[in-house]
Amino acid sequence: MAIAIACNLIGAQAFVTQQNVDRAINPDLVAAGGISGLDVDYVSSLGADAARVLAVSRNNLPSELLPVVDAGLMDARIQLTVDAQSGWPSWNYSRQRALDTLISVGY
Repeated sequence: MAIAIACNLIGAQAFVTQQNVDRAINPDLVAAGGISGLDVDYVSSLGADAARVLAVSRNNLPSELLPVVDAGLMDARIQLTVDAQSGWPSWNYSRQRALDTLISVGY
């Protein structure tokens, strides 16, 4: 139970996404022999918390990543909108916060 609570407090999806975004913005953070860049497909698969971090960080990313990031964020907004229409029993704070963020930044 303690591990589950700790993971929820840390926000694993957001943490992983932020680490990947930081490495895409600053390639010096990549370990020797590592590959810099951002795997948008992977990050987009992480869920609502990841979409929120990606949306907030979008303007700091290298310009060559923006078309793929924009497409991923539009897909996330569509999915989150569909999820939000499922009714109150499926409501989730994380999804709602991500949807609000995506709408506020123009997606």
